[in-house]
Amino acid sequence: MIMKNIWQRIKELFTYIFGIDRIEYFDLIEEYEDYVRGENLSNTDVMVGTVRSIEQYDTNIESHFYHIPARYIDFPEKVEYIALYRSKNIFGKDEPGVKHYGKVLSFEKIKRREIKELKLSFNPDDDYYRFEVTEWKTLEFPIKARENAPEVYLLTNKFLLFNSKFFYELFIDNNELYKLNLGLRDIVRGVYDGFFVGNFKVRVWWKKIVIKSKDLKMTFDLSDFKRYPYATLKKIARIVLKDDTI
Repeated sequence: MIMKNIWQRIKELFTYIFGIDRIEYFDLIEEYEDYVRGENLSNTDVMVGTVRSIEQYDTNIESHFYHIPARYIDFPEKVEYIALYRSKNIFGKDEPGVKHYGKVLSFEKIKRREIKELKLSFNPDDDYYRFEVTEWKTLEFPIKARENAPEVYLLTNKFLLFNSKFFYELFIDNNELYKLNLGLRDIVRGVYDGFFVGNFKVRVWWKKIVIKSKDLKMTFDLSDFKRYPYATLKKIARIVLKDDTI
């Protein structure tokens, strides 16, 4: 590892002195295609739900269900899995993020007063969807809380649920953005020197993420990506993926 870091610094110094780019770049789109081949990350079949207390969390787990105000969900029939979000405010340092998930067995629209397992805290006549879960399972690699958190719920998909390390990744909604996230993570960790996508080259240079093309050069603080990865990811995506909708 020490020798690798020394060699990396030598290459960077050579580039700085002579103005020649000796960095080895890989093709972002091709490199990570196998990760998402056949996947459609815009397909939302998983709902990540929040809870108001540890008591509610434990009750949902023990009674194999989850409930949410009906006004939030337009197509409950599309929800195939439920995952429970553990917020830092409620769970503190006790594994905040996503740990448990379950396959939806059935759902029904009912009044809040019909949910007997939990005490009433709002209007008993409010409409709710109650999702019955076959069983709650524990993710092999729980998703760690990072930057973003759902206010009430988040719709995502099975691929991201089973392949995300941090919670912000569950907000990714297309394959190219997912590849870009993997590429950025890998160059930040030093797995690769840099990558190219379209006419842009992306690399890490002296605590900066550098984006460069024939007509443009921009930098982002490495510390921003580590603290606010999703916000930084979207900013970079608007440039290199040329997607103004992100």
